[in-house]
Amino acid sequence: MKRIIPCMFLPFFVFACAGLQDTGKGMPESCGVVPVPREVRTKAHEQWEQTNALAVRAYQHGRYQEGISLAEKAYQYALNKFGKEHPHTLTTMNNLGLLYKSQEYYREAEALFRKTLQLNEKVLGKEHPSTLIPMNNLAGLFFSQGRYKKAEALFKRTLQLSEKLLGREDSSTFTFMNNLALLYEVQNRHRKAEPLYKKTLHLR
Repeated sequence: MKRIIPCMFLPFFVFACAGLQDTGKGMPESCGVVPVPREVRTKAHEQWEQTNALAVRAYQHGRYQEGISLAEKAYQYALNKFGKEHPHTLTTMNNLGLLYKSQEYYREAEALFRKTLQLNEKVLGKEHPSTLIPMNNLAGLFFSQGRYKKAEALFKRTLQLSEKLLGREDSSTFTFMNNLALLYEVQNRHRKAEPLYKKTLHLR
Protein backbone atom coordinates (compact mmCIF):
# COMPACT_ATOMS: atom_id res chain seq x y z
CA MET A 1 0.00 0.00 0.00
CA LYS A 2 1.35 3.40 -0.95
CA ARG A 3 2.16 5.63 1.99
CA ILE A 4 0.76 9.13 2.20
CA ILE A 5 3.37 11.75 2.96
CA PRO A 6 2.10 14.97 4.56
CA CYS A 7 2.13 18.01 2.31
CA MET A 8 3.23 20.30 5.10
CA PHE A 9 5.06 19.99 8.38
CA LEU A 10 3.31 21.12 11.51
CA PRO A 11 5.55 21.81 14.50
CA PHE A 12 5.44 19.72 17.63
CA PHE A 13 6.00 22.77 19.77
CA VAL A 14 3.47 25.53 20.22
CA PHE A 15 4.23 28.92 21.71
CA ALA A 16 1.77 30.34 24.18
CA CYS A 17 1.11 33.98 23.37
CA ALA A 18 -0.98 36.79 24.79
CA GLY A 19 -3.52 39.31 23.60
CA LEU A 20 -5.11 37.24 20.82
CA GLN A 21 -8.81 37.14 20.10
CA ASP A 22 -10.78 34.26 21.56
CA THR A 23 -12.31 31.83 19.06
CA GLY A 24 -15.39 31.36 21.21
CA LYS A 25 -14.33 27.86 22.24
CA GLY A 26 -12.22 28.97 25.17
CA MET A 27 -8.97 28.77 23.23
CA PRO A 28 -7.59 31.85 21.45
CA GLU A 29 -6.52 31.11 17.91
CA SER A 30 -3.09 29.45 17.69
CA CYS A 31 -2.13 29.89 21.33
CA GLY A 32 -4.56 28.73 23.97
CA VAL A 33 -4.08 31.54 26.47
CA VAL A 34 -7.08 33.51 27.68
CA PRO A 35 -6.40 37.23 27.10
CA VAL A 36 -6.73 39.67 29.98
CA PRO A 37 -9.87 41.86 29.69
CA ARG A 38 -9.06 45.48 28.90
CA GLU A 39 -10.84 46.76 31.98
CA VAL A 40 -8.41 44.98 34.32
CA ARG A 41 -5.23 45.64 32.35
CA THR A 42 -2.50 47.49 34.22
CA LYS A 43 1.02 48.69 33.50
CA ALA A 44 2.22 45.41 34.97
CA HIS A 45 0.26 43.48 32.34
CA GLU A 46 1.68 45.66 29.58
CA GLN A 47 5.24 45.30 30.86
CA TRP A 48 4.90 41.53 30.98
CA GLU A 49 3.38 41.39 27.48
CA GLN A 50 6.24 43.44 26.03
CA THR A 51 8.92 41.26 27.62
CA ASN A 52 7.15 38.04 26.66
CA ALA A 53 6.69 39.26 23.07
CA LEU A 54 10.41 40.05 22.84
CA ALA A 55 11.24 36.55 24.07
CA VAL A 56 8.93 35.00 21.46
CA ARG A 57 10.46 37.17 18.73
CA ALA A 58 13.98 36.19 19.74
CA TYR A 59 12.98 32.51 19.57
CA GLN A 60 11.42 32.94 16.14
CA HIS A 61 14.60 34.57 14.83
CA GLY A 62 16.91 31.95 16.27
CA ARG A 63 18.36 34.17 19.01
CA TYR A 64 17.87 31.53 21.64
CA GLN A 65 20.16 32.73 24.42
CA GLU A 66 18.64 36.19 24.19
CA GLY A 67 15.21 34.59 24.24
CA ILE A 68 16.06 32.57 27.34
CA SER A 69 17.23 35.69 29.16
CA LEU A 70 14.05 37.57 28.24
CA ALA A 71 11.77 34.64 29.08
CA GLU A 72 13.44 34.17 32.46
CA LYS A 73 12.93 37.87 33.12
CA ALA A 74 9.27 37.68 32.05
CA TYR A 75 8.74 34.60 34.22
CA GLN A 76 10.18 36.18 37.37
CA TYR A 77 8.21 39.36 36.70
CA ALA A 78 4.94 37.43 36.27
CA LEU A 79 5.66 35.32 39.33
CA ASN A 80 6.24 38.39 41.50
CA LYS A 81 3.39 40.49 40.11
CA PHE A 82 0.65 37.93 39.43
CA GLY A 83 1.50 34.72 41.30
CA LYS A 84 2.40 31.21 40.18
CA GLU A 85 -1.10 30.24 38.98
CA HIS A 86 -1.81 33.31 36.83
CA PRO A 87 -2.18 32.77 33.04
CA HIS A 88 0.76 35.13 32.37
CA THR A 89 3.02 33.06 34.61
CA LEU A 90 1.89 29.81 32.99
CA THR A 91 2.39 31.27 29.52
CA THR A 92 5.94 32.32 30.31
CA MET A 93 6.75 28.95 31.87
CA ASN A 94 5.69 27.23 28.65
CA ASN A 95 7.71 29.60 26.48
CA LEU A 96 10.79 29.30 28.67
CA GLY A 97 10.47 25.53 28.38
CA LEU A 98 10.52 25.85 24.59
CA LEU A 99 13.63 27.97 24.71
CA TYR A 100 15.36 25.53 27.03
CA LYS A 101 14.41 22.70 24.67
CA SER A 102 15.87 24.59 21.70
CA GLN A 103 19.24 24.57 23.46
CA GLU A 104 18.86 20.93 24.52
CA TYR A 105 18.38 21.79 28.18
CA TYR A 106 16.02 18.86 28.30
CA ARG A 107 15.81 18.38 32.05
CA GLU A 108 14.90 22.02 32.61
CA ALA A 109 12.41 22.01 29.73
CA GLU A 110 10.68 18.86 30.96
CA ALA A 111 10.34 20.24 34.47
CA LEU A 112 8.71 23.42 33.16
CA PHE A 113 6.34 21.64 30.78
CA ARG A 114 5.26 19.26 33.55
CA LYS A 115 4.74 22.10 36.01
CA THR A 116 2.83 24.19 33.46
CA LEU A 117 0.56 21.27 32.64
CA GLN A 118 -0.01 20.46 36.32
CA LEU A 119 -0.90 24.06 37.20
CA ASN A 120 -3.16 24.47 34.16
CA GLU A 121 -5.06 21.33 35.15
CA LYS A 122 -5.29 22.53 38.75
CA VAL A 123 -6.50 26.05 37.93
CA LEU A 124 -8.63 25.41 34.83
CA GLY A 125 -9.45 21.72 35.03
CA LYS A 126 -8.09 18.68 33.21
CA GLU A 127 -10.38 19.23 30.24
CA HIS A 128 -9.68 22.89 29.53
CA PRO A 129 -8.25 23.83 26.10
CA SER A 130 -5.30 25.65 27.68
CA THR A 131 -3.94 22.32 28.94
CA LEU A 132 -3.40 21.17 25.36
CA ILE A 133 -0.34 23.34 24.70
CA PRO A 134 1.92 22.15 27.54
CA MET A 135 0.66 18.60 27.00
CA ASN A 136 1.60 18.73 23.31
CA ASN A 137 4.95 20.34 24.07
CA LEU A 138 5.83 17.73 26.68
CA ALA A 139 4.97 15.01 24.16
CA GLY A 140 7.14 16.75 21.57
CA LEU A 141 10.02 16.90 24.02
CA PHE A 142 9.76 13.14 24.59
CA PHE A 143 9.71 12.66 20.82
CA SER A 144 12.90 14.71 20.41
CA GLN A 145 14.62 12.51 22.99
CA GLY A 146 13.48 9.27 21.37
CA ARG A 147 11.17 8.46 24.29
CA TYR A 148 8.52 7.28 21.89
CA LYS A 149 6.19 5.40 24.24
CA LYS A 150 5.80 8.43 26.49
CA ALA A 151 5.40 10.70 23.46
CA GLU A 152 2.73 8.48 21.93
CA ALA A 153 0.66 8.35 25.11
CA LEU A 154 0.67 12.14 25.44
CA PHE A 155 0.08 12.84 21.74
CA LYS A 156 -2.92 10.49 21.85
CA ARG A 157 -4.26 12.18 24.97
CA THR A 158 -3.78 15.63 23.44
CA LEU A 159 -5.55 14.63 20.24
CA GLN A 160 -8.47 13.03 22.06
CA LEU A 161 -8.99 16.08 24.26
CA SER A 162 -8.70 18.44 21.31
CA GLU A 163 -11.33 16.52 19.37
CA LYS A 164 -13.62 16.61 22.40
CA LEU A 165 -13.07 20.24 23.38
CA LEU A 166 -12.41 21.99 20.06
CA GLY A 167 -13.89 19.65 17.48
CA ARG A 168 -12.40 17.35 14.86
CA GLU A 169 -12.05 20.08 12.24
CA ASP A 170 -10.32 22.65 14.43
CA SER A 171 -6.85 23.72 13.29
CA SER A 172 -5.34 22.73 16.64
CA THR A 173 -6.81 19.24 16.32
CA PHE A 174 -5.26 19.08 12.86
CA THR A 175 -1.84 19.94 14.33
CA PHE A 176 -2.07 17.34 17.09
CA MET A 177 -3.24 14.66 14.65
CA ASN A 178 -0.33 15.39 12.34
CA ASN A 179 2.11 15.23 15.24
CA LEU A 180 0.92 11.75 16.16
CA ALA A 181 1.16 10.66 12.53
CA LEU A 182 4.74 11.93 12.32
CA LEU A 183 5.62 10.00 15.45
CA TYR A 184 4.34 6.81 13.84
CA GLU A 185 6.13 7.67 10.60
CA VAL A 186 9.59 7.95 12.14
CA GLN A 187 9.08 4.56 13.78
CA ASN A 188 8.09 3.01 10.42
CA ARG A 189 4.62 2.28 11.79
CA HIS A 190 3.07 3.22 8.48
CA ARG A 191 -0.25 1.46 9.01
CA LYS A 192 -0.81 3.68 12.04
CA ALA A 193 0.37 6.84 10.32
CA GLU A 194 -1.54 6.47 7.05
CA PRO A 195 -5.14 6.85 8.33
CA LEU A 196 -4.12 9.93 10.30
CA TYR A 197 -2.50 11.48 7.24
CA LYS A 198 -5.65 10.71 5.25
CA LYS A 199 -7.73 12.53 7.85
CA THR A 200 -5.47 15.57 7.85
CA LEU A 201 -5.49 15.72 4.06
CA HIS A 202 -9.28 15.48 4.10
CA LEU A 203 -9.53 18.32 6.63
CA ARG A 204 -7.42 20.55 4.39
